[in-house]
Amino acid sequence: DADDVWLPGKLAAQCRALHAAPRAGAAYGWVDIVDARGAVVFADQRARYEGDVYVQLLRANFVYSGSNVLVRREVFDEAGGFDVTLRAVEDWELNVRLARIADFACVPRVLVHYRQRPDSLSGQLDVMEQAFLAARTRVFADAPPALRHLEAHASASFYVYLAMRATQQGWRPRSWRAGLRYAALVMWYRPAAYLDVVRGAAPLAPLRLSLRELAS
Repeated sequence: DADDVWLPGKLAAQCRALHAAPRAGAAYGWVDIVDARGAVVFADQRARYEGDVYVQLLRANFVYSGSNVLVRREVFDEAGGFDVTLRAVEDWELNVRLARIADFACVPRVLVHYRQRPDSLSGQLDVMEQAFLAARTRVFADAPPALRHLEAHASASFYVYLAMRATQQGWRPRSWRAGLRYAALVMWYRPAAYLDVVRGAAPLAPLRLSLRELAS
């Protein structure tokens, strides 16, 4: 991804993780979201899921960044590669397909800085939303019936992300109106997830990040 910065040792750490887990088809690490200057704005959820992560990926895109995972070539080919018809969120859709056929390994440290700028694709919130809706339809059409209730979890998680992105685009009325709409959709899909909007709001993000790092 053009907006991502890999930290030194990323690929080596993921290769070690894959060598240590021969059944794993993909390895991921943690992501810090940074602004255009490289300052950390907030962190991902610091997931430690390993092995069969299919259900967790249906709930939310804990991998967070498109360039985070290192995938074995044969597993990538078997999954069918990226869906090039999606303008965004194609990484989540692919990771769900990968998780259906292979285990995941986790490198529990920050490997990627996900740089977000107002002019980047991730800043085009309407494009991101439409791509998510298309990806969500495909993901849950392929999911077992017993797991399709997790569509509400996935939707709430994504709208939490959009609400947080909207608050980071400055004090523009259009951005904040969009943020309020996304927050309302979080409440519609899964009210309990609204707390993530509050915790992830831009003014609280540095404090949240510090507390999370202390806890780990």
